[in-house]
Amino acid sequence: MEGGVVVQAMQAGNGEYAAASPVIQRFMVRGSDTPVACSNTGGITYEFWANVSDRRVEVEQIPTHLAPTSTSTLTSFSAPTDVAENYFARVRGYLCVPMTGMYRFHLSADDRAELQLSTDDNPANKRRIAFLRAAVPAGVYTSTPTQQSGMIMLQAGQRYYIEAVLREFQFRDHLTVAWSRPDGVMETIPSTSLIPYTPPQVACPGSGSITYEYWANVSDRRVEVEQIPTHLAPTSTSTLTSFSAPTDVAENYFARVRGYLCVPMTGMYRFHLSADDRAELQLSTDDNPANKRRIAFLRAAVPAGVYTSTPTQQSGMIMLQAGQRYYIEAVLREF
Repeated sequence: MEGGVVVQAMQAGNGEYAAASPVIQRFMVRGSDTPVACSNTGGITYEFWANVSDRRVEVEQIPTHLAPTSTSTLTSFSAPTDVAENYFARVRGYLCVPMTGMYRFHLSADDRAELQLSTDDNPANKRRIAFLRAAVPAGVYTSTPTQQSGMIMLQAGQRYYIEAVLREFQFRDHLTVAWSRPDGVMETIPSTSLIPYTPPQVACPGSGSITYEYWANVSDRRVEVEQIPTHLAPTSTSTLTSFSAPTDVAENYFARVRGYLCVPMTGMYRFHLSADDRAELQLSTDDNPANKRRIAFLRAAVPAGVYTSTPTQQSGMIMLQAGQRYYIEAVLREF
């Protein structure tokens, strides 16, 4: 790529000196036509929410508080077509342009859709650059001015968070995002410029272990996990480096594993409990033990590492925020 640059210098006159004649210099700037390769490219994340409420009609109402029905990776910025009725879809990840320059983005969708682009790789800095309030035919980008973005300067080699949301009602459904590159090429954004979305990892201060309490030789009358003798001091207390208690240590005892959970990324989590004999898992809505509630339990033993013997071993999907502490507690009654 190349372009011309003109520099003009002028000196205004005053009461003592006459104005100087303008000096003009013209020169060419030539850049490399070689596209910049981006690491980890190859696709973009596609999330699909089936059978959503009819009351959710705007793209802003995408139910991200719920886990997607399915998640996959696309090899270009083009979602599957005619897959279902009454759903939301989100295509998101990172854009890495092959050359520095001005780009224009084009959106085609059925039904409603919105395209957002960040100024960097942080989703918090995204802004809407194109949208559709009504369906257009697949591959058509000129039905309404809102389908196209303005010209946007992007730097080669830098990652930009990009996200498109689709709200499909009925009949045909599609979503494609294309771009016009600085070299004049217009195309569906290819996999070579797309990177799947990866949630940010959050480091939690003070992490590394959880407390393990053990009550030996308990009364045979205490058979339920709720009957753990917390009014008595534990026989021993130690620290575990994972949420896995010591195995085959004794008979007729209670144990409690408790502490704080700090998840590495915001999103929906499911918990799985495996124990012998009876056990219960509780999680708080915050770091206060008073707000804990039971999310999984076992009334009878299952083999170690088996999480599918009974539905009560698994929690429902729970939304957790990265960087926030949650009190968590498991109690075991061994006979």
